[in-house]
Amino acid sequence: MAEDGPYDGGTGATVSTALVTGAAKRIGRTIALSLGRQGWRVAVHYHASSAAAEEVVRELQSLGSEAFAIQADLSQEEEV
Repeated sequence: MAEDGPYDGGTGATVSTALVTGAAKRIGRTIALSLGRQGWRVAVHYHASSAAAEEVVRELQSLGSEAFAIQADLSQEEEV
């Protein structure tokens, strides 16, 4: 991986995907946005904050990052 992100020399041939748990709020949001700025494709996990998660997705997309939201209660094995 390049120092400044997952792209190889700007060709777009390599893109890494990150699943950021709790990405709708606080530190998870900050991490998701930081990865998006570096060119990562980001899966924005949330448990109950769908509106906040969708806002993070919109912010990531405005940065040029591919992003989508995923809802799951990670304390429930069947949802993982």
